[in-house]
Amino acid sequence: MRPEIRDRVTVLDSMVTAEVTPSVPDRRAWMMLEPAEGDGVVLIEVESIDEVYPDTFLAPEDLVELRRTTFASVDAAVDHLTAQGVDTDTFEAPWDTDNPF
Repeated sequence: MRPEIRDRVTVLDSMVTAEVTPSVPDRRAWMMLEPAEGDGVVLIEVESIDEVYPDTFLAPEDLVELRRTTFASVDAAVDHLTAQGVDTDTFEAPWDTDNPF
């Protein structure tokens, strides 16, 4: 994960997001990493239920939450994501990505 993006989570207490490969064809998937209440960080993984077009607004009912995982630190989350084959350099500030969060 790029240092400026890591700092968004650890220093600014803000979320970062990335579009990732979905578990099922004809879906879109995203991950969000944000500070947890207390210590650590939370990784939320969601997918769109139906085919989504770039200019379509996603309502909460259009998403399915696949996983919510809490990690002790950003480093632990990055290690987990890297082991899953996720390119953590794709995480950005939420306004820099097309995401439903």
